[in-house]
Amino acid sequence: MPRLRAAATPASAVAGQGKFAARGEGLQRMLALRCPDLFEEDSEAEHLRRFAEALTMVRELCPFAEALRLGVIVFPARGPARFFGGEQRVLQELHQRLVGLLGEESAIQLGIADGLFAACTAAAMQEIVPLGKTQAFLAQLPVACLGQPKLSASLERVGIYRLGLFARLPEASITERFGRDAVAAHRVARGQSGELPGLRDAKALARLASLEAERSLVSHQADFFGGSSVQDRRALAIARGVQDRFGPRSLMVARLFAGRDPSTRGRLLPLASANSPRSSGEGPWPGSLPLPSPARVLRRAQAVSLLSTEGEEIQLDRHATMSARPASLEAWGRRQVLVAWSDAWPVEEGWWHRSRRLARMQLLLESGVAVLLAYSEGRWSLEGIYD
Repeated sequence: MPRLRAAATPASAVAGQGKFAARGEGLQRMLALRCPDLFEEDSEAEHLRRFAEALTMVRELCPFAEALRLGVIVFPARGPARFFGGEQRVLQELHQRLVGLLGEESAIQLGIADGLFAACTAAAMQEIVPLGKTQAFLAQLPVACLGQPKLSASLERVGIYRLGLFARLPEASITERFGRDAVAAHRVARGQSGELPGLRDAKALARLASLEAERSLVSHQADFFGGSSVQDRRALAIARGVQDRFGPRSLMVARLFAGRDPSTRGRLLPLASANSPRSSGEGPWPGSLPLPSPARVLRRAQAVSLLSTEGEEIQLDRHATMSARPASLEAWGRRQVLVAWSDAWPVEEGWWHRSRRLARMQLLLESGVAVLLAYSEGRWSLEGIYD
């Protein structure tokens, strides 16, 4: 991905802005993504499906990403920038992922600025507007970029061709001179607001929501005959209403991922992201837990002691060989005799860190409970319980 340029901020653009230039610093820092090839929905809805896949992928990078219209995605830039080490690094990571998903030939435009409208405009110009310089960036733009032809024509008739000049007009006279619809545009030009009417396409967003609901029904709501019932659709509609009101994490769905660690294979994801691609690779996973999996997996491993017949704690060497024959397990404040146990097996993970060497073994206690133990850094811990 070519390095995005920072938007120029000439002194002439800042002149005359006065106190309004400082107000732009209070707007949220936003990153905008534009895919011009996906702006229009085709007859077979292929563009809509590809855009839905891109939105799912972007939400893996930032769960707060949202679509404004077909082909346009925005999300707050501050969190990802801290995680990846800068805004330029976020753009590079995002561009790389999108190219892998949409292909090298797809047009991908990225930009960052303070406020929603400015970020979308910066993406169209493929620029990173420096923090607090959004007002000066907007001041250079033609009034036609507001997407309101009648307002633009009225402004140009009186000699106002740039947003900077439009921002200098007194707000009290905007409604009287240009109509109520001009007030929101004026607030955007002055840096008082980042939202401009018309940025969001309600029809396209409804189609996108409908597609996500259909995918969820196909993946998770199938009945005995492979279809979906009216009750299924009604339940999904209610679930989406709950998410709209209380947030995406108000309804979580269990998902199973491939891997070795039982504590990370099962995850709870928001319902809206339950159809995101599963982790690649179902195997082989050397050192992974054999079936069946524990019925209960502890969020925090509990320290226990595996003892020999002499009452000494058993240790493992680097080959996962036990120092003595196990006889009992000290856990939950009491000691229980072992009925059966497996050999300890090393987990082939993090082998480059000696301190992270790990092994596991399974035990059957006299109470009839089977448990999963882990051994790391010379200590035993309880990871799971088989009911």
